Amino acid sequence: MRRNRLGKSKVQVTELGFGGGPLGGLFAPLDDETAAGALEAAWDSGVRYFDTSPHYGIGHSERRTGGLLRGKPREEVTLSTKVGRLLVPQDPAGRMDESFMVPATHRRVWDFTRDGILRSMEDSLERMGVDRIDMLFLHDAEPSTNCCPPARTGGSRYSRHRSSTPGCSPRRDLPRVPPSITRPPRRGRWSARIASPMSATHTV
Repeated sequence: MRRNRLGKSKVQVTELGFGGGPLGGLFAPLDDETAAGALEAAWDSGVRYFDTSPHYGIGHSERRTGGLLRGKPREEVTLSTKVGRLLVPQDPAGRMDESFMVPATHRRVWDFTRDGILRSMEDSLERMGVDRIDMLFLHDAEPSTNCCPPARTGGSRYSRHRSSTPGCSPRRDLPRVPPSITRPPRRGRWSARIASPMSATHTV
């Protein structure tokens, strides 16, 4: 399948990408076997761009996407996920999630602060079991929500990251964060050599 480069970045995506919303039980419950079959079918069809989010199934989509990628050549894949909602464990008490057809094992906490973004990236890396994220989007960060406090860090160092090139457009009212994340051998503070402006994306 043909690939296209995003703007002036080094990030390339296939003409068709795999959206991970349904992997989280969007509209209907989905078991692991069916999810794995859908991901494998996409791979066999030549799809190499996979998009997911912590919001999708309160982590189910990221976990299932990571299950596929851990068995594939990482250099062939472009992976994106999102920040803006932290997942906090809770007792489901027999309840289902309000947005996806999964048990309510976590609640979502809006957080577009610098620390919230970095924590969300770390959680996503752990959840997917991958060493980096190629593109990172702010999820549902419309200015009208007033949930995007200034979080610009310019070229300061945060941690645990190797910067690459952004695949999105700059927005002055949104935080500057690194677009590509790499985990070091052991836990530590975040640090980034380059911070790049991100754009908001509105997805379900």
